[in-house]
Amino acid sequence: MFPRPSHATLLTACLVASGPVLAAPATTPAPASASASKVLTVTADSSSAMTTPDHKTEVVYSGHVVIHRGQLTLHGDRAVIHTKAQKIDTVRITGQPARFNLLPPGKPEIKGSARSITYHAADSLLDLDDQVHFSRPGENFSADHVRYRIDTRQLEAHGKDHGRVHAVLSPAGGSS
Repeated sequence: MFPRPSHATLLTACLVASGPVLAAPATTPAPASASASKVLTVTADSSSAMTTPDHKTEVVYSGHVVIHRGQLTLHGDRAVIHTKAQKIDTVRITGQPARFNLLPPGKPEIKGSARSITYHAADSLLDLDDQVHFSRPGENFSADHVRYRIDTRQLEAHGKDHGRVHAVLSPAGGSS
C-alpha cells in the first residue's frame, strides 16, 4: 500500500505498456519517441493499487485526475485503471462531468463529457455514459451513451430506455 499523501500533494504516475511505474516524479515528461503513444501519464491528489495473483492490477486515482496517453487527455474526479499482464486494459474516469479531449495530428479537436468515460486501450475505443455531450467539427451530439472508435472515427449514439439522441450538424464553411 502507498503512503497517503497530504491533500496539497499531487501524485504523478506513468504506466508504460511494458509495466507500471507508480511513483514517478511529478516533473517526468512523457517520452518523445514512437512509444510515447503507449505511455499513460496520470496526475491526481491520491492513489492506491492492488495486484491479484493472476497479474491483474487495479489502480485508483482520486482528486483532480488528469490522464494523458498520446493524443488523448481525460479529466475527472476519480479514475480506475485496470491492467492485465502489465498492459493497460481499461481506464474508467468519472466526474461531474468527466471530460476528454482528442487531438489527432493534423485534424481538429474532438471532445466530450459524461458522468463516466471508459477508454478501452487495446480497441482504441471510448464509451461515454450518462449525460453525454460529444462534439467534433460540424457535429454536436447529446445522448445517454456514445461509443467512439478513435482509429476509424466511427461514432454510435444511443438514448436510454427508448430515449432520444439529439444531434446538431453544421454545414462546412458556413454554407447552407
